[in-house]
Amino acid sequence: DLNEGDCAATVSWQVVQWNGITVQSGQSTIPDSQDSVTASISAVNLSRTFLIFGSASIGTDQGMDSNLIQGSFASSTQLSFIHEPGTTYASAERIIDWYVVEIPDSYVQEGTTSLGSDTTETINSVNMSSTFHWSSGWNTGGGQTYTNSLYTINLSDSTTLQLDKQTTSQTQNIQWYVIQ
Repeated sequence: DLNEGDCAATVSWQVVQWNGITVQSGQSTIPDSQDSVTASISAVNLSRTFLIFGSASIGTDQGMDSNLIQGSFASSTQLSFIHEPGTTYASAERIIDWYVVEIPDSYVQEGTTSLGSDTTETINSVNMSSTFHWSSGWNTGGGQTYTNSLYTINLSDSTTLQLDKQTTSQTQNIQWYVIQ
């Protein structure tokens, strides 16, 4: 649902079935009067679980500070979603569709990085051929210069997560997961 009608969208998607895993899903909304929302989940083992989600903004505010969402585990029974802390927008409600994926034989590492320029995070050693990563984040700046919020993450070797930012003009707060 584009809600604006300004342009057509092309959506790519995948459905993955994986025997032996547990998936919890839901939808949460960050109201225009708040900067965050929490969601309750059934208890999970955080060393075996990661969060993936998608979000959409309903309203007229197109700024990065209100539309880029960071998702994380507040605890083993609660999720947290936030855009730039301390900011609220009377014209932008954020809808978040989320999935909590628990894989019994996996090993999940997670962390939060404040990214103003390129940096690395040291992680426990992983098998590169059976590991992937996922991230989300919010940006400290407003406006619509989205290059200020672009970053890439690369598992550069078995113990290094490389985070590269396109510009240094604003800070991105990144929640990352490395899943083996």
